[in-house]
Amino acid sequence: LAMVMQIPSALVAERLTKRKRYWGVLAALHRLLWFLPPLIPAVFPIGGSAAGWAMLALVAISSLLAHASAAPWFSWLVDLIPEHQRNRFWARRQSVTQAAFLVAMGLGGWILDRYSGPDAPGSGFLGFRIVFILAAVAGTADILIHLWVPEPRPCPTAKGEGWRTRLRKPFADPDFLWLTLAFGAWSFGLGLVGSFGFLYLRRSFQASYIHLAAFTVCAALGTVIASPLWGKVM
Repeated sequence: LAMVMQIPSALVAERLTKRKRYWGVLAALHRLLWFLPPLIPAVFPIGGSAAGWAMLALVAISSLLAHASAAPWFSWLVDLIPEHQRNRFWARRQSVTQAAFLVAMGLGGWILDRYSGPDAPGSGFLGFRIVFILAAVAGTADILIHLWVPEPRPCPTAKGEGWRTRLRKPFADPDFLWLTLAFGAWSFGLGLVGSFGFLYLRRSFQASYIHLAAFTVCAALGTVIASPLWGKVM
């Protein structure tokens, strides 16, 4: 449901002469919220519903902010990257981000097994606290690094067009409709795997966190290898 926030956010971003500031505030708040989950076990009794509701509230608010920041970021990058370099840029970016993702997944799995596994000392939440804090620090640093990325002046929207007209315009293209449907079905499938696949492996096969990390790493390796190739093909 948070993804719906991309639509009103895109309409707002189209009217702005400076998107970076708008994006930075939303994205920074989204990342800063991830410093709060490590505090939940200390504030709410574990096993009760309050801890679960607190985590859901944080996830919901963070997701709303994250998706609201997506539209201005993509708009900014499209204007920044020259058209003849875009395919190669996005392919290389995908490879670099996936490579970093592989390292982070392996590190996160090791930390969770070491500090939150069945043999971990204490309450078993230390590993989760470490992972959340590392993710929040790295994510916030990412926003700060973007402050040095230049922002070209955005292309102005057509004057006199209301928001309803601007929303309907893409759907007049049948190819856009089919592409949107395809992405929706694909995302639905990925969501099922991501939501229940790891739970199934953990409960039915007693997979460790490092096993789950390795599962994700292997799946992402294909993206790292293939993205530069397909960028050149496109």
